[in-house]
Amino acid sequence: MNLITVRRNILFIPLPLLFIWGKDLNYNSINKFQISFRQHEYDPEIKSFWVGTKIDFSGNNATQFYKIIQQQKFDWDINIQGLEDISAAPKVRSFTEVDTGLNARRGNRDDQCPASQFNMEKKYTIFMEDMSQKGIQVECDQQRFNDLSVNQETGAIDEKSIFEAKGGLQGEGQKLYKNLSRLANPDVRLDFEAIDIKTGKRIFVDHKKMIDFQSLADQGKDISRFPSHETVAYRMGQDIPNQKERFIGLPQGPESANEVLHLVNFDKIRNSLEKPSLVSAVLNGAEDAGCGNNITFINYE
Repeated sequence: MNLITVRRNILFIPLPLLFIWGKDLNYNSINKFQISFRQHEYDPEIKSFWVGTKIDFSGNNATQFYKIIQQQKFDWDINIQGLEDISAAPKVRSFTEVDTGLNARRGNRDDQCPASQFNMEKKYTIFMEDMSQKGIQVECDQQRFNDLSVNQETGAIDEKSIFEAKGGLQGEGQKLYKNLSRLANPDVRLDFEAIDIKTGKRIFVDHKKMIDFQSLADQGKDISRFPSHETVAYRMGQDIPNQKERFIGLPQGPESANEVLHLVNFDKIRNSLEKPSLVSAVLNGAEDAGCGNNITFINYE
């Protein structure tokens, strides 16, 4: 087995590339192959919950290195100049994809996720209380909630990814599937993978939400030219068949469209009387686009 070994300040890998690390990077094409090692400590002011060593890669090297980690071909016996021996806990927390300006998280699944600007303990508590009030039993601790709340595309926790985690966990609590987790391959942009309770086979879960336009109006935004909620729901449905097929054939992705479940969440829609027509609009849009199968709804009552 080929191993990658880091010695001093140079990282050697079985590729025709050489990476040099430094504390700070100037993000341009000249140093697109650079990496940096940074140590993070607990900050009492922001109450960060993540402590460890972060390795930032640039460009496509993040994806390549992640694949090698997944194959267990990395030798973590690391001693970097300027850092203490980190061989005991060399978790790869995130990579910086400089070429696209995105921070793509490529962490081991049992790692803690990067520090967040959100009060995740409060988010978790409120979510669990909400599930209890709805009579839905969700088996999820704080750490799992944090991990599921990481946006696969940016490597950060944001409102969108938190809402996805809540919707995905609610679906699990409603016995639509089990063992929900973020995807092993972030290039398969379908939010989650899980196990179908009926068949015992792996499925992919793509979480969809609708925004209540009145909420935007309350924030001072002009919604006078916005389409109706029903129009938005129909267009959402039209996009679903294509989304089911888009990632077929990618590594660790779906083998067929039947493996992709679309979970449509109407929790943000205030007017409950409007929701039945939105369900119909989504289904009509999907059927008109060629496939109305494997679509389910939560918070549509």
